[in-house]
Amino acid sequence: MGVSISKFIVLTIVYLVTFTESGSQSGTSWSVTFNGTTLSSKTNTITFSLSNGTYSYTIGNVSGYNISKSSGSITASGKNVTQSITFSSVPSITQQPKKPPLFF
Repeated sequence: MGVSISKFIVLTIVYLVTFTESGSQSGTSWSVTFNGTTLSSKTNTITFSLSNGTYSYTIGNVSGYNISKSSGSITASGKNVTQSITFSSVPSITQQPKKPPLFF
């Protein structure tokens, strides 16, 4: 008598979501919180792995920069996704020395 053994293999297909930043000075640390997980980098890309679905993200504040789109959602549907993020530097404000009032 033989014994029948069945084995099932479950494969989960994952896709990459890559956030690509531009506009900040090389080596600037930035971060992305995606689907509850936060990753940071000093390069211009941050990549997450996920299965099909819709996920929310938030870009962390970076001192001295404005962010083009600081939050949103991404839908993965059978392919890798890239989200571009643009940082723009905030102009520094230099305060002019106050001049004493002129009296005539």
